[in-house]
Amino acid sequence: MLTLDNPEILAEIESAPAGIFPFNNSKIEENFLVIKCLREMILAAKICQGFRVYVMPVSIGKLDFFGLVTAFFDDPDEPLVIRTPLLDRQMCDGVKGVFSSRSFSVHFIDEHNRELLGYRAENLSSDKFNYHFPSYDTEQKPASFWGKVDDKISDWFSNRNEEDDANSYNIVFTENLIPEDLAILDTRIEKISHHGSRGAEITTLETINPGPSSEDDIAKCLKRVFPNDQIYSNPRRVDTGRELVDIMVVTKKNMLLIQAKDSPNTKQILSRTIDRKVSTTTHHFEKAAAQIHGTISYVNSSNTLYMQCGDDDYAISTDKLKVRAMIVVKELFSTEYKSYSRIVFEVIKNTGVTCCFQDYTELNRLTALRRSEKIFFDTIDQLVDFSIQHNEFPRLRIWK
Repeated sequence: MLTLDNPEILAEIESAPAGIFPFNNSKIEENFLVIKCLREMILAAKICQGFRVYVMPVSIGKLDFFGLVTAFFDDPDEPLVIRTPLLDRQMCDGVKGVFSSRSFSVHFIDEHNRELLGYRAENLSSDKFNYHFPSYDTEQKPASFWGKVDDKISDWFSNRNEEDDANSYNIVFTENLIPEDLAILDTRIEKISHHGSRGAEITTLETINPGPSSEDDIAKCLKRVFPNDQIYSNPRRVDTGRELVDIMVVTKKNMLLIQAKDSPNTKQILSRTIDRKVSTTTHHFEKAAAQIHGTISYVNSSNTLYMQCGDDDYAISTDKLKVRAMIVVKELFSTEYKSYSRIVFEVIKNTGVTCCFQDYTELNRLTALRRSEKIFFDTIDQLVDFSIQHNEFPRLRIWK
């Protein structure tokens, strides 16, 4: 496996939430590509035995450059994508080196740096990948600049035509480099020692029962910001023994309640129509909102929260804690944000508690780029304040 034989690669990319990472192995004079993304994308690549790459011109002010979209076609019209601005010289040279090669290796790791697939691949049109990529110093560019860049690339891809599809590059897998049914066992104490941990964790690309693995992954995201002893998985009410919430974070000043909903990561689920995916998310969202509403009411009913987590009992004083709540679902859809917002505003109105929602991609990015308690909670508070002022939640976008 690439990441076992070359651990320095992980050290370079582990802080990034996602993206493509081209490399050159100077020892054997070969280019290879690491794609860091969620398991849905990895499964889509496995099912399709490849992916497509689109290159488009981008103009922002006086800057003219290129953007790149790496597309995984779980859906023929709205594939899962990674958008990459080609501004940095190292990235430009790396992308050109990989995709102008007829043959190269591609390695897929998930957001928690677990290598799940690897292939030899071919670019069937490598001879056409002969762009001149200009590069610029963007070190001091504000977040608004990166937002405009991402919007430009996204708009181009959303409005692409048949000619654009025909001009894209078809990357085809030709040989397995690691087993496609790999299972990874994680027994590292620092990764599995939060309250209520199930112990050693097994990760597979396909998951039929997503609940436990989804909660484990959310806990892993939170560990970028909070220590193990502040994270609780599946705490239960002492009076009924019923689960209080999926994940809880308790610090000296703050409490975060997270209710999560996920779907299986299987070929059948991935191939559902967009309408079916939207409907499933809405159902999950409404159910999670009702559950988080009940959890907040229970927490607010007393100045001390008595709960059980794992085999232990806890009494947590809440009178000086700032309580916040979050709904996390697998995937959110921009067309439905008014509906999501209406549901969450009702929770805020009825409980008086700051509440927001994220899909797992956004939570992954939030915890990767906001790695302190204060900045993490400040970002949530700013998001909710903005949403209340504008009567609708925006999609959370964080660049650096």
